[in-house]
Order: sequence, then C-alpha cells, then structure tokens
Amino acid sequence: MSIDIQQPRAYDLVTSSIRVGGMAGGAFEATFNYRIHEGHDEFTGSFMAGDGAGGHGQFQLIVDVSGAAFQLDRVFVEVFWTSPEDGSELGKVVVPVILGPKIVAGYQNWLYCSECG
Repeated sequence: MSIDIQQPRAYDLVTSSIRVGGMAGGAFEATFNYRIHEGHDEFTGSFMAGDGAGGHGQFQLIVDVSGAAFQLDRVFVEVFWTSPEDGSELGKVVVPVILGPKIVAGYQNWLYCSECG
C-alpha cells in the first residue's frame, strides 16, 4: 500500500485550483482521501486509484479552494486511505505548498508593483 504525490511538489506555489496527482494503490476498495488545510479551514474529499487488490493506478484531481477562509499562505496537501477496521488514517503523505497571494484573505498582491509602471 503506497501513495506517491507527484504534483504538487513541496513548497510549490499554487492557485485556488490545486492540482493533486500521482500514483496510489493497495487501499481498501481502492478508495483514497485527500485533505487540504492550514489549521483554520479545510477541504476534504475522496477518489479511487488502483484496483483494490494491491494494484496501483494514477490519479489526478483538481481541488477548488477558492471558497476557503485560509488565513495563512501555506497549506498542506494530504493523501491517505482510511482503515476499514478503526477509521484511522493510513499511509498518509503530506506535501506543504504556498498559496498564491490572491488566495489568502487580506494578503496583498505582491506580484503587482504600482510604482513599476
């Protein structure tokens, strides 16, 4: 049972549409979960990869976090599978990423310079 997140990479700059992709397999019924959070708000969901009998498969999803009330400019992308026995999160992989400036509430657009013309 393994999860390999190939996109995004650690400390990538991401937008409000976060692409998450990689390889995963071996989970119960081939079902995996994701969570994108920064400690104040989170987005969660699930997807399927592999064949549920140990086979691996590619996955790619786009998570729209534009409605998030994120207060920090760094978030964590987590992918894991849930144990059918006790609901614990297994095989979790965590990737820290940086949100683009227009995503964080109250964060100035540092890519724009009004004096640069």
